[in-house]
Amino acid sequence: MERTSRGKFEGGDALWEESRLRAYADSEIRLVEIQEKLCADEEKASNQGAGTRKGSGQCRCDSGYTGDFCEQCKVGYYNDTSGDTSWQCTRCDKACKGHCREGGPKGCEVCADGYQYSVEFGCVDSNECIEMNPHPCKHGTFCVNTIGSYRCVECDKSCDGCRGDGPDMCEKCAKGYTFQEPLCIETKTWQRSLHVEVARYATYLGLCIATFIIFRRSFFLASVIGIFVAVYIGLSEYTVGEWDKRSLIKSVKSLTAL
Repeated sequence: MERTSRGKFEGGDALWEESRLRAYADSEIRLVEIQEKLCADEEKASNQGAGTRKGSGQCRCDSGYTGDFCEQCKVGYYNDTSGDTSWQCTRCDKACKGHCREGGPKGCEVCADGYQYSVEFGCVDSNECIEMNPHPCKHGTFCVNTIGSYRCVECDKSCDGCRGDGPDMCEKCAKGYTFQEPLCIETKTWQRSLHVEVARYATYLGLCIATFIIFRRSFFLASVIGIFVAVYIGLSEYTVGEWDKRSLIKSVKSLTAL
């Protein structure tokens, strides 16, 4: 209205228009110009008045803007003056709940759920897995912290309660599984592995005894066989990856426990 209050006829024959038509202030021409300029200069509006007002006469604002002329920021947006334009509405950080003063977690007026306020960093993610009491996850699952929340993940099938993922994170082995440091392994697999290991060492012992018997008859032949036996044992242990000196001790302890 204000932009057309001082307007006048500007056609090719203004004198004829003024004499034949009503005053410009009450004319249909002014009404059309008012309609065309309703949203023409509003950069924050997606509707520039091009026939989409549907009789409301209001601008349809872009995302983040509100007000009769899209001159305000919606809740969850802040007035950002850091860009090349005079100002724009920019979405608040996801750590914020509702309004914010500026971008980033330090600009939040209130922290969103799953976040807590820090003087140094603003709204930071809460670790519900550590801070919640009682523990948020049921037995048989473990807690994984996520941004703004957490999720519960099933323990490995070898575990009866766990601190994390995998058979090495069990609090206790499940039924049918045996603890073999640092893992809970299937009892049948453990027993089969134990039998194979015992048989291997029994073979080594038999070869050594045979070498000793031969030694009593022929020192030279026993020496040659002894060298081959030593090489065989060394290659066997290298193949199965059992250079660990504790392997035999573990086997003896396992046999004692049976």
